[in-house]
Amino acid sequence: MNKLICFKVLAILGLMIVLTGCEKDEPVPTKPPHALIANAGRDTTIYLPFNSARLLSSGSTYSNIDSVSIYWRKISGPAPHMTLSWDEGGANISGMVKVGEYGFELSLIDKFDLRVSRDTVRVIIAEPFCANGIGEIILTDLTWESWWGGPLYSNIIEFFSYIPSNSFLKNIYIKWPHSDDWVLVQNVVPANPPYHDPYWFYVDDIMVIDSGYSGNGQPDVKLEYCY
Repeated sequence: MNKLICFKVLAILGLMIVLTGCEKDEPVPTKPPHALIANAGRDTTIYLPFNSARLLSSGSTYSNIDSVSIYWRKISGPAPHMTLSWDEGGANISGMVKVGEYGFELSLIDKFDLRVSRDTVRVIIAEPFCANGIGEIILTDLTWESWWGGPLYSNIIEFFSYIPSNSFLKNIYIKWPHSDDWVLVQNVVPANPPYHDPYWFYVDDIMVIDSGYSGNGQPDVKLEYCY
């Protein structure tokens, strides 16, 4: 009798083991990947002599800045020597001194699963269209400063208030008190200014004019514009 009971118990245990082995493992749910969408912003048109732009990537989608690597690169355009740098919010471009269409690509790379999202944007550099003619304004009361005895420079805030609305800046000139000649001021990349020549650049809504000279007196400035 005891042998029969033991046999039944062993049979039940064996059946339980077989049934347990037949059960399928439930798949472990995986977390869906977070969204990764690059947005290089809108195409834009800039009129010479301006040759710099700020491209915004703030419309991009990703979990947080620590999870992605951000890269910008130029993919087309006529100017070989230009400056491109970027940060979390977008890219700064300068030196697009030739007329034409420039293409730039934004890449977002997920640091964990190496997914990549890309987007492109165009910047068009164009000549200002002088439909009616060319005008000029002469500024004689600007404030000029010098840094450690270097060339005089002037920071002009609200620069575009000096020229009529719906007009385009064409050229900037300076003239020293001891001269009757107006000298063309070059538009340059701030990191690579010319030596002893006047230049200007526009950054953060401020027009900076460097006279390239530390002589006596202060120069007048002539703004030439199309309208």
